[in-house]
This record gives sequence, structure tokens and C-alpha cells, in this order.
Amino acid sequence: MDSRCEPYDPFVEAKNPEGDYEPTMKSLGWGRFLTVGEDPAPLYITTWRRATPAGGTEYAIDVWGIDAGSPLFKVATFPDLMDLLARWAPIVQAAHISAFLGDLGGNEDLSSLGVVERVAARAAFGVTDALPEIRKAEREAARVRRQRLAQQRQNVAPAG
Repeated sequence: MDSRCEPYDPFVEAKNPEGDYEPTMKSLGWGRFLTVGEDPAPLYITTWRRATPAGGTEYAIDVWGIDAGSPLFKVATFPDLMDLLARWAPIVQAAHISAFLGDLGGNEDLSSLGVVERVAARAAFGVTDALPEIRKAEREAARVRRQRLAQQRQNVAPAG
């Protein structure tokens, strides 16, 4: 384990093993900070920060994907956080590139949300004709992702 970060369980600190992830973090003074990739990315990194009682700042970091999330790690300084981001961000980039290439490779179940389909829709129908349908599909996909993410984060909470 890197000596600049340590595993961190917000549910233990909150004394609430049944809590929800994001509200628990916020109740402990954490606020979202920097992200690398964002939902709906296939993989993304979320960082958090909060003020310490001594007047400093501490940070936390985790990685989330479609199927699961990592443990949360507390990081003491901003330079340490940036070092972790520099080392972890390439995997986010690789996940994005892999998803993009998979979409370009095409499959028999073509998605209306894919890159190829968006370009084709814009070329064939123009942005104004295709945009309402794309936005509707994106809203539905985002709703499903939020539900899946909430379930994943709930599953990360230690059992009471």
C-alpha cells in the first residue's frame, strides 16, 4: 500500500453501517472535488475533499465503473492526490478508448447511444431531427446508470 494513502471507511466514521454512500460523505463534511471521467463513462475516478479540524485539507479518492467500485482511500495532501490521479487516470483513458473502439467495431445490437449511430443520425437527419430522440435515450440511460450506481454504492457499505 502506498504510504501516502490509506483505506477509509466513511460508514465507520459516521457510525452508520447502513447509510447511503454520498449522503454519508456529505454528512462527514466531504464534498466532491475533482473527477477523471464522469458517469456515464465506463470507468471514472471521483475525489473528495474536506477541511480538517487543524485548518488543513484532506482528500479521498475512489474508482467506479459499470460493475463495481473500489474502496475509498484517504489522501493527506493535494500533491499526493495529484500523484494518484496521474497514476490512475490512464486506466480511465483506456476504458474510454476500449468502449469507443467497441462501439466503432459495431455489433448486431446497434445502440442509439453509440458514437457511430450519433454521427450517422446527424448526417442523415441533421441535428434538429435526431437530437430529441438522442436526448430522450440519454435521459433514460442516465436514469438506469444512476440506479445501478446507487445500488453498487449501497453494496460497498459494510454489513452491520
